[in-house]
Amino acid sequence: MRAQVFTCLGGLLALRAGQPAFHPAGRQRVVECPRAIFGLLRISPDGREQVVCLQNLTAQAQPIEISLAEHGGRRAVDLISRKPIAEGQVALRMKPYQTLWMKLDE
Repeated sequence: MRAQVFTCLGGLLALRAGQPAFHPAGRQRVVECPRAIFGLLRISPDGREQVVCLQNLTAQAQPIEISLAEHGGRRAVDLISRKPIAEGQVALRMKPYQTLWMKLDE
């Protein structure tokens, strides 16, 4: 079990390290979300890449709606699952304690 957790965490760290928007010199701002969800917009130092990071802070599933256009994108891809999420307005239900990293595309 520990090996599975370590492998999963290692994969997330490698994914994070490969994304310019997570660079320590990049900008970030808080994304307005429901109280149960914490959100940040991470922006690469050159401003070319943006990732909306959402974290469900509760043990219950939580609905969320977010406008990609408000954050500089038209489409989003989930960096963790590598699946397209949506275009325009995103409405989804986050699982308990789920982390979602949405890379924005113009």
